[in-house]
Amino acid sequence: MAFDKAFKEQADLMINVMGYMPWDECFALKGGTALNLFYTDMPRLSVDIDLVYLPLNSREEALTEMKSALVRYKEKFTKLGLQVQLTQVSEDNLAGKLIVTRGRAAIKIEPNTILRGTFYPVETKPLSNEAAEYFQQELDVTCMNFNELMAGKLVAMLDRQHPRDIFDMMHFLKSGHDLSSITDIFVVYLIQANRPFSELLNPNLKNISQVFKSNFEGMTREKVSIDELTACRGEIIKQLPELLKENHKQLLVSIMEGSPKWGNLPFENISDYPGVQWKLLNIRKMSADRVKEEIRSVEDVFGV
Repeated sequence: MAFDKAFKEQADLMINVMGYMPWDECFALKGGTALNLFYTDMPRLSVDIDLVYLPLNSREEALTEMKSALVRYKEKFTKLGLQVQLTQVSEDNLAGKLIVTRGRAAIKIEPNTILRGTFYPVETKPLSNEAAEYFQQELDVTCMNFNELMAGKLVAMLDRQHPRDIFDMMHFLKSGHDLSSITDIFVVYLIQANRPFSELLNPNLKNISQVFKSNFEGMTREKVSIDELTACRGEIIKQLPELLKENHKQLLVSIMEGSPKWGNLPFENISDYPGVQWKLLNIRKMSADRVKEEIRSVEDVFGV
């Protein structure tokens, strides 16, 4: 494997740190680390510990528990001889995050304060055979469900268009999975995204060459070119409007109109989730003209 040395050191530190985290408490692992080190045999390295907070309690209770957990982690990791910084709370991160450093390697541990709770049950997963052998470590971690994880990954790919997210979606498809298997849960995460629905379903394409070289090259087990990633990105964006069904389109429009048709998706209590409530609040703050414009844009994406 031709992994970059810096990425290897970060991943090794991250796995070591996860082994000291109590996975029977309030968090589950999500994102690229859960995907590449626990659900698959390490097609690429990952260097961040992204956490989903599981209970659907009040915002105040959630933030208090998240902050307390990060303080406990900081104390534990410091006793292990690691350098640990707990960042100050900001508008973008109301619970803070940890930066853990060992030598030249630094990793981030961060809970998402808005997207709380999961729609599928979480799973306890062992470190994949490939990762366990490569790093000579073993551990079990509570992970977000695979399909839910991939739905969030797809939204991230459409939003950030980071090579890591594109690669993860490319590997998902090359492994025999189909986008149609995650469309319902994808729509749930689309609803909770920062940006308007139409901007994610039909995004302006970003130039990824700089971030490819600085934050991706050397992270994959097998070499991947920018052309492969951009081709995959384009194909996914092209397919999405065809994969989403009439019930999905109706739901998105009904949300913009202020009368969500939650029954169009096979999930219970969707409106109880903080990320959904946050999006509905932001839509209510929009002007009537802006709402009409977004509805037209969504309908244009679907060819209505």
